[in-house]
Amino acid sequence: MAEVRGINPVVHGNDRKQLERLARYITRPPIAQERLTQRSDGTLLLAFTKARKDGSRALVLTPEDLLVRLCAAVSPPRFHMVR
Repeated sequence: MAEVRGINPVVHGNDRKQLERLARYITRPPIAQERLTQRSDGTLLLAFTKARKDGSRALVLTPEDLLVRLCAAVSPPRFHMVR
């Protein structure tokens, strides 16, 4: 069984089910591949899971803009996300 001490999860080496669960969690991509498609002009279409309040269902980005947004979502080292 996984325990959380501070921010470090602890999984016993012989607990294969919890090890697999932890490995799947940490290797999960930041964006589901099914939601991202490349258009013919080279831009990327990122579909939302639900329509926004303004009715938009997707966002059109250049590959560079997508990388900037992904990098902005990464917290700096030793920054506590839970306050």
